[in-house]
Amino acid sequence: MKETEPIGGYCILVESIGPKAREFLVHVQSSMSIDGHFGGSKIISSATSKFHCLEEKRTEFVYEDGLHEKTIFIGIEENCYSVKLTRTCLCDKSTETKDLSFCTNSNLISEGVNILLMRYLALINYEGTLTFESISIDGDLAESNYICIPAERMELDGHYLDVYTIERKICKEDGTVHTIRTYLTPKARILRHNWLDVPYVLKINPLTDPDVRSKTIRMETPLRECWIEDIEMFSKYLDMKFSKIAEQTEYLADHPEVKQLIADYVQTLLVVKPENVIDFTIQHFKAFAKNPMTWETSTLKEDYDSSVTSQLAEKKLDTFCGICGFYIDYTTLKKFSSTSFTEECHEMKANTLNYITKTSSSLK
Repeated sequence: MKETEPIGGYCILVESIGPKAREFLVHVQSSMSIDGHFGGSKIISSATSKFHCLEEKRTEFVYEDGLHEKTIFIGIEENCYSVKLTRTCLCDKSTETKDLSFCTNSNLISEGVNILLMRYLALINYEGTLTFESISIDGDLAESNYICIPAERMELDGHYLDVYTIERKICKEDGTVHTIRTYLTPKARILRHNWLDVPYVLKINPLTDPDVRSKTIRMETPLRECWIEDIEMFSKYLDMKFSKIAEQTEYLADHPEVKQLIADYVQTLLVVKPENVIDFTIQHFKAFAKNPMTWETSTLKEDYDSSVTSQLAEKKLDTFCGICGFYIDYTTLKKFSSTSFTEECHEMKANTLNYITKTSSSLK
């Protein structure tokens, strides 16, 4: 291979998400400078373990006499993929939307899912040819053929190692064929990504040893699980928390009718003693709402069909703080429950009970 000159960088990050870590978040980012023009791409994608795309946003841009950018967003709506295309240039911005049904596009592989698929094929050392559908940045569907060659010993960038090869051929409707050849280690590490129809090639960092024998896997804890250990973020959380507490206290002081409303509700609840407290509470406070909504809490069924969107919305056992708007991990909350958090909770409960007792005495 001829000598190559670095023109940019390419980064891939894959993270397990979901309550049972059965979904994946893929983040791909690249940047380069060609002929004095800076450009790049970004992919943020979430997918299931069965390689079904849940949601993806893909962007490609270049600065050439101003910003030129293309974005495609893929999401799920009922029984179809909703695709939104956005094109931005100096003096114009256009948007286009269309739907792709699950039935006719069941083999659709997005670019984020493509990363997961290639890594999986390398891990199982699959041999053969697979055919899927792909979608371009312009929203055009194309056929993608994956020609998989099992790992074999070869020399790559001065290293002798086992290399798994995937040749992906993207066949567009107009007859154009783009070929991409990817070399991976048996542990699914990308060594080289070669676009055969353009003079650019993606290579692993030359300072990195591609033949890592150690079985140790470097794990990075997601920020949502360790933010409380960051003193700056925890400080911002406390500032926001006490700010919201002060706002709430000031609001209650300026609106004593809220306390009276709660006292009336508690007294009515103790007298009526309803079987379904949630339904009773909703009906009680619905009368005070500006735009009452119809709630059917008692008729909810447990055997409903869970859509893919609901799977994405599921989170780990987190507790949402209504005061500050942060998600607090359950284990973190449990760790602090015996100290300041518990004391604050007991203090708030005691103040509420004292107020209700005084109110009840005055009502007699």
